[in-house]
Amino acid sequence: MATNWSADPRCPAHLRAEVEARALSFPPAFLNEPANGEVFENVDLCRERLQGFAFTQGFVIVQTSGSMTQ
Repeated sequence: MATNWSADPRCPAHLRAEVEARALSFPPAFLNEPANGEVFENVDLCRERLQGFAFTQGFVIVQTSGSMTQ
């Protein structure tokens, strides 16, 4: 999927190359829909994976505050 990904047609032309380069810089698995049972070494890797998918879908995940006790 990674090699075939392209920016949404509504993406401004002057940003298209940058958006596509960023999306294609993610590991290929990041472009697939998240699945139950995925395991990550730490919270940062999980967040990175979700952000990669979100970016290629046209949105972003924002955390304003919080803490993890586990």
